Amino acid sequence: ERVSRAAGRAMVELAGQRKGDAAVVELVVRHLRNRGVLRVSCLRTLPNLIDRADPEVVDAVRDCLSDRYPPVRAAGLEALAMLSPADEDLLTSIRHGLADTQGPVRRAAAWAAAKVASVDENLVTALLLDLLGDPDSWVRVTSVESLSSIASAGNDIVIAGLCRSLEDNDQSVRDAAVQALARLPVDGERR
Repeated sequence: ERVSRAAGRAMVELAGQRKGDAAVVELVVRHLRNRGVLRVSCLRTLPNLIDRADPEVVDAVRDCLSDRYPPVRAAGLEALAMLSPADEDLLTSIRHGLADTQGPVRRAAAWAAAKVASVDENLVTALLLDLLGDPDSWVRVTSVESLSSIASAGNDIVIAGLCRSLEDNDQSVRDAAVQALARLPVDGERR
């Protein structure tokens, strides 16, 4: 565990110094494909190394979404949302993540959903609103935050969902809802 954490810190430091270095990107992708202990660190490092990924990198990240280890699936969704274009393929991956049995994976998918709202804002809004009833409070918090980041001015459906979250049994969800309602654009404002 200590070795894994130290290696992860070294990767993040390396990424800061070597952004765009193809050899470093190749090394990180190789660790993803080898199924070693560094996969989560590799997934968190990739977006720091490159702005947009080539198809081989996206495929390597996408392969992590079916990993048996939930932290790898969650980190994979986050990396994919940062590296992949907002398209139907990304939306499909996010939808699978939203249906995952593990809360951290659903939370990552809820965060990633905001990145793909431009593909189908109504669908993404509906998916996030459904998550406001998730059993995991952190999934609900992230859904509230994502809803506030994509909602257009005067979206009564989002406002109603956020208002329902003000009555959530978890204080962190209620706090997030208050902050989200304050961040919503008002008529005439643009995101």
